[in-house]
Amino acid sequence: EGYTNSNSTWTGRFMTTLNLPAGFGLQASFNYQGEMIMPQGTMDPVYSFDAAVKKDFFDKRLTINFRVSDIFKTQGFNVNVAGAGFTQSFTRERDSRMAFVTLTYKFGTKEKQSPRDKKKETDNGDDNETIDMDF
Repeated sequence: EGYTNSNSTWTGRFMTTLNLPAGFGLQASFNYQGEMIMPQGTMDPVYSFDAAVKKDFFDKRLTINFRVSDIFKTQGFNVNVAGAGFTQSFTRERDSRMAFVTLTYKFGTKEKQSPRDKKKETDNGDDNETIDMDF
């Protein structure tokens, strides 16, 4: 039996970072992967939402970052398969919701910054930093 199949899908990511007063920062990210066509069926869209908050201390030498991945626990997927004489549907859920706490301490003085950090400060016109969510 001959099979023909084609696929057109898309993925997207939306990320925003807010620098708040008193050394706080907030970052949110939404990831989406559209429906995918497989050789004998389809996989429903997959999406997730992550968020992080950070707080700077001691003239930005110490940073505490708290991040939660897949906050709404939506990163499972549904698959529908069909062939000659059979149909099958299944759902797979993942334990993808995780929390991370990161402490960062910067040693040295601002004069000893890397060239990349100095360029970032001059390009932005300020010394605000973003939260590294490690996706």
